[in-house]
Amino acid sequence: MGVLLTTVLFLFTTGLLFFAPGYLIVRFFFKTPKRFHAIETLLYSFALSIGLLDFLMILLGKTGILFTRTSLILGLAGILLFLALASILWRRLSKHPAEDTSRATETTLHFTKHQTRLFLLLLLLTFGIKTIYLSHTVLPTATDLGHHMYWSKLIAETGKLPFYGKQEITTTSTGTHELSSDPQPIADFIIGEHLPFAAQNIISHIDFLSAFPVTLLFLINLLSVLALFVLTLRLAMSIKGSWLTDTIFTPENIALGSLFFFGPL
Repeated sequence: MGVLLTTVLFLFTTGLLFFAPGYLIVRFFFKTPKRFHAIETLLYSFALSIGLLDFLMILLGKTGILFTRTSLILGLAGILLFLALASILWRRLSKHPAEDTSRATETTLHFTKHQTRLFLLLLLLTFGIKTIYLSHTVLPTATDLGHHMYWSKLIAETGKLPFYGKQEITTTSTGTHELSSDPQPIADFIIGEHLPFAAQNIISHIDFLSAFPVTLLFLINLLSVLALFVLTLRLAMSIKGSWLTDTIFTPENIALGSLFFFGPL
């Protein structure tokens, strides 16, 4: 598979699995999308998509349905159809008055041209610095990533939820070492880290021994930085008027400071 085709396939499956489902949920349950800034909509879309995908795969695994391209796509479509019908029903039964669009406008984020340029510059620096650092770690260079990709590949190849277990290394009376006979179960909450990578491989068939795991982790890291930026901004906006002023300590400047700290630094 060529590099260009692999890249396009990666971008397509990333959007399909990790952004589109959550975006549709936001559209289903909020009449005025302007309530959220585009960055917030992006973050909500990703977080909801990851949660929905994990929930779907655990549900399929518990019911004995194998993970395949067909089962994942049909499963996501079925859940989204159910949520769409639920949102329509909820709106008709609740009979809430129309949302106050003026209030939605007040919560919209406002940046000056200089602040927007500074935001883009900090984002570019964050992306550049992290890209340089990760350029030598495309293949697993530490035990942790290799360990997680082992489980993700096992899920993708078997189409089933794995059994997480461990065996102890014991020393016999003769001084030799051997493994304990029966694997002991370990905490399986880490399955949420393995299922998204397995789903990406099942849909796209991109090899685990490639840049896709690191690239997906890189995307999650960048979105986490943006989430901290938005969280800082919203917190600063909530206390505006108490000790914050409209000079240098504006919510936007405080948020940009947090982006500088969590991004380039």
